[in-house]
Amino acid sequence: MQKKDIEEQLDLLKAAINEKQPADNVINILTKLKAEVVPTEDILRSTKAGMIVAKQRANPDKAVARLASEIVSKWKSIVEAEKRRKVGGAKPGTAS
Repeated sequence: MQKKDIEEQLDLLKAAINEKQPADNVINILTKLKAEVVPTEDILRSTKAGMIVAKQRANPDKAVARLASEIVSKWKSIVEAEKRRKVGGAKPGTAS
């Protein structure tokens, strides 16, 4: 999913929450984000996707809150693994 597509889904998510749409609508949007977003630190920072989804962990609907928690955990672990891979893959410097 491209940045533009992610932003569109996030706008739909915010609208669904603000308009107090049924939880099924919110779950459908979150499910799409979970399945289709390939998170990178850059994408998550520029779209604020992590912050928007993380707020839903406090959603009164348990299914929405659980799904939001799963997404945040998944994205966090992927980004952390990518950071570790980049650090671990760096060539060691020579001592002066």
